[in-house]
Amino acid sequence: MTELKTIHDGGRYFEAPRWHDGRLWFVDCMARTLLSVSLDGELQTHTSVPDDTPCGLGVLPNGDIIVLTMFKKKLLRFSDGKLSPYADLSQIATGTIDDMIVDGQGRAYVGDLGFNLPPPEGRGAVGRIILVLPDGTMRVVADGLRFPNGIAISEDHARLAVAEMDGAGLADYDILADGSPRF
Repeated sequence: MTELKTIHDGGRYFEAPRWHDGRLWFVDCMARTLLSVSLDGELQTHTSVPDDTPCGLGVLPNGDIIVLTMFKKKLLRFSDGKLSPYADLSQIATGTIDDMIVDGQGRAYVGDLGFNLPPPEGRGAVGRIILVLPDGTMRVVADGLRFPNGIAISEDHARLAVAEMDGAGLADYDILADGSPRF
């Protein structure tokens, strides 16, 4: 059995770890910060999101970082040490947005819970995936999900997997040329 190597200890609630440029980038939701850590444990705090909870994270092909904010339903671009607006999902999301992944073409797949937190009783399969294209166009590309929280794309960008927290399962899709997932 391999021994566990801790590269950072502390923090409050880490999410969305993504490898980029030799570092592990992630958000601390409760501390509302964007961080990265090197393999030797050198931690860097890049920015804070004082007015919302950062939850998801993705890396654009040009290296810019995209940070998701749960309750204001926005994606923010981190570039040159600053956050700026990237996409506003408040008109399309029906609930809290919770996780995201960005593929090699710069397309962001965002989980929409379909309800606002805290979770209501008997919520059902109301979750969705919203696709945000690099030009800012957005559309719902999957629905009927049970609390989508955890999204991954295969190395060849051909498959999308979505963890369903309420369903204790994984939804798996092929990714079509236009970015839409298909069972």
